[in-house]
Amino acid sequence: MRSPEIARGLGLLALGLVVVAGTRAQDEPSKSGAGMAHWKTAASTYRIALDSNPPGPLSLREEPILKWSNPQRRTDDGAVFVWTDRGRPEVAASFYRYKSDEKTIEDHEFVSLSASPLSARRDGEVVWSVADRNVRPAPIPDAPKPAATPAERLRQMRALAREFRASFNNPPDLSEIRLLTQPLYRFETEGKRTDVLDGALFAYVQTTDPEVLLAIEARPEAEGRPPTWHYSIARMSLVNLRVHHKDREVWSAQWVNPRIGQTKPYMVRSYPSGP
Repeated sequence: MRSPEIARGLGLLALGLVVVAGTRAQDEPSKSGAGMAHWKTAASTYRIALDSNPPGPLSLREEPILKWSNPQRRTDDGAVFVWTDRGRPEVAASFYRYKSDEKTIEDHEFVSLSASPLSARRDGEVVWSVADRNVRPAPIPDAPKPAATPAERLRQMRALAREFRASFNNPPDLSEIRLLTQPLYRFETEGKRTDVLDGALFAYVQTTDPEVLLAIEARPEAEGRPPTWHYSIARMSLVNLRVHHKDREVWSAQWVNPRIGQTKPYMVRSYPSGP
């Protein structure tokens, strides 16, 4: 999520070991005094809704889609959760602890994956309000027609994800960020929504630390039209990033201070925790 230099300067951290959705989360406390039960409780304290009339509450997926640890950066456990709307992930958040000046800090890091405005409340207080849509799904050039079966569509999505390359854009560090070919979250929405048939959420990682999220979705170009493959991209890092599709740059992000981002698509809330 963050380069080591910025992590040291700002007291932030990166993610570590990935365990994809479907595996059992650890309930034992970690060395930092947290544990998967703690992160599940933390995630449940947020109420997130699309800003519609009436508001459209999002559903928290109770189990994390990803678990990680990074002892080298004084972080030994954490978890990523998603909030969904009729199956599609609209928000992702990472919960973790790390050491800064021998103090333990707990961060709650959020990113909008939605094409709609949204807001989050905690203890009745609005803590995050995004007026502008963060993601803008775009057609994938030269993509095949979405297959008829879910298994074949998953194969297509994994192949399409490999056409994208993510990298840091912090000279002299222009290194490529590795794709996890297994999606973090798979969502089928047939019969639930008219704007998305199928989709999957992928991550690009430094070691096993998510820096960029990529959604591949079968979406219609217009109402009544057959679906085609679309992509959208969201940052999971405060550093400069860029993404190419084949040889063409299709997305970039500049350094941002997430701690003043309560109205931005990417936001981090920090809490003193532990000794």
